[in-house]
Amino acid sequence: MKASLLVVLMVLLLGCGDDRASDFEAYIATIRESGMTETAQSQVRMVASIRTGLSVLSFPKNEEEESYFMQYLSGSCPNPEATPDEIQLWRASLYAKLEPEYQELRRLADADQSGFVSTEEATRLRNMYEFGVMVTFVFDNTRQDIPATARGLGLTVEQLRSRLVEYEEYCHSLGAAYEDVMPDADAVMAGIRDETT
Repeated sequence: MKASLLVVLMVLLLGCGDDRASDFEAYIATIRESGMTETAQSQVRMVASIRTGLSVLSFPKNEEEESYFMQYLSGSCPNPEATPDEIQLWRASLYAKLEPEYQELRRLADADQSGFVSTEEATRLRNMYEFGVMVTFVFDNTRQDIPATARGLGLTVEQLRSRLVEYEEYCHSLGAAYEDVMPDADAVMAGIRDETT
């Protein structure tokens, strides 16, 4: 009796393993076919959403700490009185606006030009893009004062310099296309160079 029960349990467990393995293999095949990880898709789509105005990236100021923080807002919402067909059309128009930007950013995110965008590559694109937007915003809002910009970002001047160098190197690694995509932080770079001379 115990041997029969053990055989039945083994058959059931092995059968479940096969289903899980085939589900996992199907999942991996989907990822390979898409050319990027799910997280990479999400990271690139967020940058595309910000660039097309579907999402708004803002930087409210914490007055007590004299620092800024990132806040994401929706840049669009459907008419609450719209019919299901009208909402479907609205969604299609958003997708039509977002998709070309997404495809361009996806190409840029593929830093090693392997044809596959890793989570690390896409996260770096998003982090660098958001840093570029934020540093230029804070710099302009602190009247182009480098120490105040550093404080506004929660950094020391040296940390700000290091982040700007990293940002500049990343932008140049993208080739000429970066000028159309990445925020221009040249004024901040010039300001930090002046600060150290």
